[in-house]
Order: sequence, then structure tokens, then C-alpha cells
Amino acid sequence: MEKPTKEIVIELRVHLAEELYHEFFASKEEAVHLYLESSIPKSRSNIQNVALNEVKHEAKKLMTQSLSEAIEYLKNMLVTTSNEYDDLISLSSKFNRASEFLQKGLIDFQTAEQEFVRIGNAILQILKGLSSEHLRK
Repeated sequence: MEKPTKEIVIELRVHLAEELYHEFFASKEEAVHLYLESSIPKSRSNIQNVALNEVKHEAKKLMTQSLSEAIEYLKNMLVTTSNEYDDLISLSSKFNRASEFLQKGLIDFQTAEQEFVRIGNAILQILKGLSSEHLRK
């Protein structure tokens, strides 16, 4: 009776399979198969999707720390001719005005916080609509 086999896919640097062979693999065929799998280039769209997901993840992480940093990060990552970039410019301006008015005492904290929440929600909507074409190359 033949043992059931499991297929495990691990993405590695191209030469890592060779390095791992000596320590972990029972047969040279396993290492060669892993080496060949890791040598096959990913499709362009798959790479773009990974980049897009990384941008979205980083922007969301930054939003938890600082809206201004998240806005600046996204402005640096997006094509300047996109509508999403224009929306970020507008949100950046709105954020800066609300921050300035709060510092000068022209608005109270609750009003500023409501504006910051609206700005954060708008950023999340931009992120939901982003596609790889919006990213700088």
C-alpha cells in the first residue's frame, strides 16, 4: 500500500532548495522539484496583486498610528494622475485644516475627532477601490 502524499508549496529564494537539500530532504528528487518550482517566475498580475495587498496592509497599519503618515504613504505609492491620488490630496488638506483648527482652539476635540473619523473612513474607501493600475511602478 502506497503512502498518501501531501503537496506543500513554499516559496523560496531560487538557490535555497539546494541549500536545504543537504539538511532536510530525503531524496534529491524532492529538492530538484522544489528548486524547479521556485525557479518559475510568477505572473505579472500575481506580483502586482501582492504589491497591492502590501500597500493596503501598510496603509491600514499606519492608519492605526497616524492618519497623516497613512496619507503621506499612500500619496507616495499612487500614480499622481489617478483620481485616488487627487482624493488623497483633498483628504490631506482636510486633515491639516482640522488639525490646525484644533491646535488653535477654533474647534473642540470632539468635532476634530469626528472629522478624523470621516477622513479615516474615506481612506478605507479609497483602499477598497484600489487596483494595481493605481500603484506607481
